[in-house]
Amino acid sequence: MTKDESRDYQFFECYEQQDLDYVAGLYNDKEKVYDLLKTEREKNTINYSTHVDIYELIENRLGFPVPQ
Repeated sequence: MTKDESRDYQFFECYEQQDLDYVAGLYNDKEKVYDLLKTEREKNTINYSTHVDIYELIENRLGFPVPQ
C-alpha cells in the first residue's frame, strides 16, 4: 500500500478501524504498528494527531521510517 499524501495533515481518526488499518498497512510489520496505535489510543496520547504526527510517533517508538 502506498501513502496518500493528501491525508498527511488531516486528523488521524484513532477510533476508526479503517484509519488504523490504513496506517498499519503502510509498514512491513503491520501487527507491531497496529498494537502501538491501539496502546496509544487507550492512553489518549494520539487524539487530535495528524497522520504526520502518527508517522513520526511510529518512527520514534519503533524505528520504522516514515512511509513514502
